Amino acid sequence: IIFSALVVQPEAMEAMDSAKIEGLKRAIEDHLKSTNVFSQLRQILEEHSSTELDDVATHTGKVMDVVRERGLIQKLLQSLHDEHGTSPVQSLSLPAPSSRRTLKGHRFLHVRVLGGRAFLDHLDTDPAIGTSSSSSPKSAPEVYIAVLFGNQRWQSRGVSCVCDPPWDEDFLLDLDAERGLLPMTATSQTSPNRDLLRLSSPLHFVVMKVDRMHGQRQLVGENVVEWRKVLRTGLLAISVELGGGNGGLKVPLGVLELQLELIPAPTARSSVTEEEVLAQVSSERSSRTAAEREFLVYARRWWEEYHGLSRDHASRVVKVFAQLSCSTQIMVPVTSWITPLTANRLLDSPLHAARFVALLGSPEDMGGPTTAAVTTGGSAGAEGWLSTFTFLLCSGGPAANHCVLLCNLLLGFGLDAYVVFGRDEGGPHSWVLTRSGAGPSAEVTFWESTTGSRYAHVPGGCPGGGAAAHPYTHIGCVFSDCSFYANIATDDSVHSCVFDFEDERRWKPMSTMKLRLVRKQPKVSLLPHIIDCVAVEEALEASLTQLLTQHRDSHGLLTSTSAEFGYVLAQALVGYEGEKLTGVPWDGRLFEASVRASVREGFTFKGYPMRFSHAADRRIFAALVQSRTCREILETTGQMASHCVRVKVFAYPENTVSVWVMLAVRFKPGPL
Repeated sequence: IIFSALVVQPEAMEAMDSAKIEGLKRAIEDHLKSTNVFSQLRQILEEHSSTELDDVATHTGKVMDVVRERGLIQKLLQSLHDEHGTSPVQSLSLPAPSSRRTLKGHRFLHVRVLGGRAFLDHLDTDPAIGTSSSSSPKSAPEVYIAVLFGNQRWQSRGVSCVCDPPWDEDFLLDLDAERGLLPMTATSQTSPNRDLLRLSSPLHFVVMKVDRMHGQRQLVGENVVEWRKVLRTGLLAISVELGGGNGGLKVPLGVLELQLELIPAPTARSSVTEEEVLAQVSSERSSRTAAEREFLVYARRWWEEYHGLSRDHASRVVKVFAQLSCSTQIMVPVTSWITPLTANRLLDSPLHAARFVALLGSPEDMGGPTTAAVTTGGSAGAEGWLSTFTFLLCSGGPAANHCVLLCNLLLGFGLDAYVVFGRDEGGPHSWVLTRSGAGPSAEVTFWESTTGSRYAHVPGGCPGGGAAAHPYTHIGCVFSDCSFYANIATDDSVHSCVFDFEDERRWKPMSTMKLRLVRKQPKVSLLPHIIDCVAVEEALEASLTQLLTQHRDSHGLLTSTSAEFGYVLAQALVGYEGEKLTGVPWDGRLFEASVRASVREGFTFKGYPMRFSHAADRRIFAALVQSRTCREILETTGQMASHCVRVKVFAYPENTVSVWVMLAVRFKPGPL
């Protein structure tokens, strides 16, 4: 009856006589028998018949969920359409091998995104309900899906920000590329596909909202999918509820409709039973839970010992756990975020790594909700840290995530790097330190992850008792990928701190063996940028020049522009970025000489640079207008006044940009 309803509508049945209806029913029954649907339904019902449920509707719903997951409906509809030579229902099969690049002998997970539904936060922008945004289609926000699987990343195209986003995407994940990281076993040779059971890399789905007009990205929701059920039949249909982007609320933020297909399809010899999948997942969960419980017991004992050493320790900034801001809202040890990360041919030096991390914005820049800063105590507050994958997609987040990413990159360059929790002049704060050497004589450098600034630590403070060169005042703890040290010195001020972590009179360590029990957060590889810097510069200059003209027109001022003068200004913007990168002051004498040669005698030159981490023209111009110096340049009057806008774009991994804008004017003082 269920499948008959999919083929024959009630209205059509009423118009038929009883003989035709009976014939149609027999034809449907014969087709269900020939396609083995009856036997599969019987098997599912037998599996669930032992379950005693008082609620029949609940039992029926669970059975239908299993039917849907195993792809029975999809297979039946496809077989019907194949018989009639039509294909109104899209198949999971991929294009011909000649049109896709695959590796011989490799197995793939084909993921198809069939769409989204119930994104209720987008009701106000959905034209289908008559409340579309006033923005033009070109400037309207879009939503896209990003996926992480092991070392592989994928991103969908952007679609309209509506209640039911019309995604229709396919992508392949190379299972053998990830399986190659696992040791070979005898089962791998005798039972194909069973080795994939040990491939525990999750499918991490993140939905992002991007507003290109204002240069903002916002996390919509995320979730992690267990994909190994597909090993049973080779086909799996699932609905993924998204969470984690609504400040910890348990209400799903939207649903992704997915279909998973194993390629090549499993045979009777290579298929995996459902019991094997459940047993493997259960075994991994039990092992993980046991390790987490063991570490939690140890951490509680360590915490009690630490507080028992001194009453002053209660006020120090020491954090052992932090909350992962995702759909599960779980607490994890802070060391689980630290993993050495290499960015070969993407970041040339630790200085480039620091600059890249500094360009990632704060929660306010993301256009989304803020996340908690460092707090005192053994765990985080109500809001937590982003996963590294989500942090990169958002192009920003809390300061702690900046520190984690910078520490990982510095470890990748072979430096002895640690994340620091302590205080600065404004209160609780986090930053990064690196050590060169060992023992009390080790040279220590502090790295401010949100600005890229570096400070050399001077033991005992500045000579003569002057103010410290850095803003940091106290240190509570430091940690890296497999180490954690709490400061137990009587004086926890930075100037008196000795960074000899092996000295247990000053630092209380955590057991390295216990820290290794902690499961690491998934490692994320950086992606190269795909930005045409010259094209962005030219487009942004043209747009800002037009906005400049409109601004002066609104004040009744005539405007003359000179694009040629921008060539002279460009060298200054390169110098400013170099100064931010290296920390060495830029020598502007050549620039001054070029300007003097380009400005006629009796004329005055005014110029002012500003830096942005986006290329949104109206947002940039609004910032220029808010600057008093820039506004004076914009509204300059004088004889033969000529304005110029010069833009220089520097691109970094993950399409992160440093955009420098120079607004300048040449004029002859005096009445018009």
